[in-house]
Parts: sequence; structure tokens; C-alpha cells
Amino acid sequence: MRIATLQFGPRLGDLKYNIDRADALLASTNLENVDLLVGPELALTGYNFPSLQAISDYLEPTCGGPTAWWAFGIARKYGLVVSIGYPEITTDPYVVPKTFPFKESSTLDEIATIAKGYVLRLKTSRDPNITYWTFNSSLTIGPTGEILAHYRKTHLYYSDATWASPSIDGFQTVPIRFSAHPSSIATSFAICMDLNPKAFTGEWTAYEVASQMLSSKASLLVVSTAWLTKDAIENTSTWPCCPAETAESPEVDTIAFWLERLAPLVSSSNNSIVVIANRVGNEKGNVISCDLDNLVRPVFQAEMNPATVSKANRGKRTSNGQTPLDLQSTKTGDVSGVANTIPSIISSAAHYAGSSLVLTAGNGVVSIHGLLGKGVESVLVADTNDEAVMTFRLRDMEEWQT
Repeated sequence: MRIATLQFGPRLGDLKYNIDRADALLASTNLENVDLLVGPELALTGYNFPSLQAISDYLEPTCGGPTAWWAFGIARKYGLVVSIGYPEITTDPYVVPKTFPFKESSTLDEIATIAKGYVLRLKTSRDPNITYWTFNSSLTIGPTGEILAHYRKTHLYYSDATWASPSIDGFQTVPIRFSAHPSSIATSFAICMDLNPKAFTGEWTAYEVASQMLSSKASLLVVSTAWLTKDAIENTSTWPCCPAETAESPEVDTIAFWLERLAPLVSSSNNSIVVIANRVGNEKGNVISCDLDNLVRPVFQAEMNPATVSKANRGKRTSNGQTPLDLQSTKTGDVSGVANTIPSIISSAAHYAGSSLVLTAGNGVVSIHGLLGKGVESVLVADTNDEAVMTFRLRDMEEWQT
């Protein structure tokens, strides 16, 4: 399968810049025979909105806002499937359109114009007598305008918990037909925090996303994310990317963490494809970065050059026996007491880890077929039939067998 990921540094609330930047990156990439393009979480709006009020002007109607129009234009232009994150608003969370509302005669230029024109139309008042639902969502659309999948984030992070509701449907798997494949592929979806234990307090070995994939017999996992860096702030603080000397290097600790959360897929006797599309750069605002280094984790042996993954601590959930945070005990949007409850840092800006990748996992082995650096704005194109650029092996596989 030939997969592309769009990795760039969206500016918070600057849809026109973000659309133009994404278009430019795609235009400079050979997307011939690509089956699937995956973009980051809240790709065209930016992520780090501190409140519902702050994001209100950028909420998009279900599969009908600027992100949907842009995604459809890209899908139609390049003849591929596009999956991308966006901030959703709806009056009926149980209704999702099956097709995109466009005219067959619409040209690519007309579609692009509508996407950019939506920037002006978003800033309108809403009826105070109507109940609105808001979600951190991803939509997946094909070149003919069919809405192939629509997923809403299940595990909310501190930032989006201030404005979004968790998914009412939970994790899901849907069959998706890609043009170059004779049959549909069972595809699961996740957004960023979904890869973590629920609210950071769930059992590490629940592996919610990976377990759902296995139970539903999915063979493809699509993850849109705005994953924060574990690197030192000074190495990632230059907008839009980190310093040139480190930008090309992937963030190994972050990749190792992702692999650990996919342990059931790795130890499964079936092979799965996983694509993770992250963003780069920084955003202003207050974010909380949790230190999860002491959570129970499997141990990986990495075969990679030049960096290697360090052995993970297999002790208790935290070194002092405390759980990181119970979201139920913290008011939505109130993070004043978080620093006293978990090992964390409170930063004046969000610093993102990049390192988007495409991998296959199964039988104790992870093969990474394509990988971007932590500060690179680029489009990764990887073929899962090609030789891996990195290989990870899971130790003690029987202990982690599901």
C-alpha cells in the first residue's frame, strides 16, 4: 500500500496560510499511485485553542466546512483518499453525511476557492436556542466525494477537553476501498490522545486502540495527531521548526512510546499497517506535558541507525505510586491543580514532535517504511511493500501476547 503523510506547522487560526502551505507541500511531491494521504489533528485550524470561546469561530459543520472542501479538492486532484483532522460542530451527532455536497461540474479551482472562502463565513453568530455538539474529529473522503469514514476523538487531552465532547460511538472500524486494491480494507481510526491510556489513568495493558483493531480484525490504523515533543524545549522552540541541525532527526522517544502503545499489534500473528501523521512547530498557549516514563511498558530492541531506543522502565505506574490525573476531579478547562498531581511541565507554548511515519507490525516485528524528522515540513510517501528503513523487535513477546 502506498501512503502519504502531510507534516507541517499550521498557524493557530490562520486557515488561509495553512491551506496555502499544505497545497505548496503537496504540489512539490510526487503523489502518483498514492492510495491514502493522512493529515494531522486539526490540520488547517491549528490545535492549541485554550477554550471553547477561542475555537468557536473555527468550528466546522460536519463534513461541510473548509477542511472538508479542501480534503475533497485534494482527493479529486490527486485521485486518492484523504483523511484529516478538523474541529466539528453539529446539532445532531447521530447524523453524518454519506456523500460530499458538490456539483459534478465543479472545477478544482472552484473547490479550492470555496475552501478558502469559508474562512470568512465561519465568523458568524449561532442561535443561542439550539444545542450544539462539538468534537475533535477526522473525516476520510474519496475522490468521488464519498465520505468513507468519520471519527470523533474518544480520549480527550487537557487542551481539547475544554471545548470538545468525547466520541459517543467510541473507536470504530470501517471497510474502505482504495482504488489500487481489489477488495476493501478494514480500517480503524485514532486521534492523538487515543493512543494513551484513557485519561492517563486507565490500565496500561488495556491498549484500547490496538485491542479494538484486533477485535474488529482491522488491518489498517490511521492516526491524525498533534503530539507534543519529549525533547528539550530549546531544541524545538524555533518557528516553524526546530534548529536545522536537529530538524531532520526523528524523535526516538516519541516513536518508542507509539510502538509501546501498539504492542498487541506487534505481538499479533497478523500484520497490520499503521500510519501516524503528526505536525511540527510551536503554538502559543498553556499546555501540560505529562511525564509517562514510569508507566508500565513492554521492552523493545531497536535495530536502527544512528539512534536506538532506550530500555523502558517496567516498574509501577508512577515512581511514587500515584496515578497521573483523574479528569473527573478536575473541572473542564481548569488545569490549576494539575502540576501538583502528576510529574509535568506547564509551558507557555505547545512544541510538537513531528516524526510522522508509516509502518507494518506483526509477529514481534515493527518495520518502518517511511519516517520524517521532528522539525521537517514535508510530505512523506512510503510503500509498505518496500524494504523497511528501520526495524524494531519486541522482547518477551509471549508476556505481551494478546
